[in-house]
Amino acid sequence: MREGTELLADQVVGPLTPEQKEVVSILDSSSRNLQKLIEQLLDYNRKQADSAVELENVELAPLVETVVSAHSLPARAKMMHTDVDLKATACLAEPMLLMSVLDNLYSQCGALRG
Repeated sequence: MREGTELLADQVVGPLTPEQKEVVSILDSSSRNLQKLIEQLLDYNRKQADSAVELENVELAPLVETVVSAHSLPARAKMMHTDVDLKATACLAEPMLLMSVLDNLYSQCGALRG
């Protein structure tokens, strides 16, 4: 997927419109985020096999921004707008699990809207 996105970004198949460039940028960002999540999940599974889950202080804003950004293209297609108003700035959690929960919640919101 990333190779195809890079080919599009390099305009190998021809020039892109500004809108197409934006979509390619979102695809690139989403594919990098997906790769990062997969790597984190693999790390998490290795850690879980070795020991109990360790909770840590997790900053919420960057986590929420990552999730919202990863879903920006489907949200735009459904004409969804996301306003984030966090009351808490951090929480005690396992970051990978929290990211998964937030991603699933946001995905379900989009599915219900569709």
